Amino acid sequence: MVVPVSKDVTTAFNWDSLPVKIGATVDGIAGAQPTVITVPAGKRWLFLGASFTFVTSAVGGNRILNVYVRPDGANSECIVASTTAHIASLTRNYYVIVSKTYGETLSGINYLLGLGVASGAVELMPGGNVLFDVAAIDATAGTGDNASAVSYYYKEAPV
Repeated sequence: MVVPVSKDVTTAFNWDSLPVKIGATVDGIAGAQPTVITVPAGKRWLFLGASFTFVTSAVGGNRILNVYVRPDGANSECIVASTTAHIASLTRNYYVIVSKTYGETLSGINYLLGLGVASGAVELMPGGNVLFDVAAIDATAGTGDNASAVSYYYKEAPV
C-alpha cells in the first residue's frame, strides 16, 4: 500500500548546483526497529533515496516494511509499504527512490519502492525525517528481525 504525498513539498530553491551526499546509519540491533534518518538543525535536505538489507528472523509470522517521509518531523507526507509479506528466515535488499510513480517492484531478493511524489522530489526541513519501520502482520512476527545500516542519498543546503 502506498499513500502518495498530498502536496508538493519542494520550494523554489535551486538544488541542481549542490553535490549529492551519502550518509549511513549505524547497523541496527536485531529486533530494534525503527531506523530514523533526521535532518540536523540549520539544514534542509533534498531526499533522493536509500538502500538497506532486511533480514527476518526464524520466528514465524508475516511482516512488511513501511517507509514514512515526514518533512517536518511529525506529519507523514508520503508512506510506502512493501505489499509482499515477509515470512521467517528471509533476506531482502531494499532500494527506496523518490519518483513520480509509486509502488513496489520485485526482482528476486531485490525490492524497489517508489515514494510517488508529484514533483519527483522531497524536501526535508530541520528535524524532518525518514522512518523505516517493520510492521508485524501476525502477533509473533518481527522478534529478532534486523535491518542493516541504511545508506541514504541527499543534497544539503542551509535553511
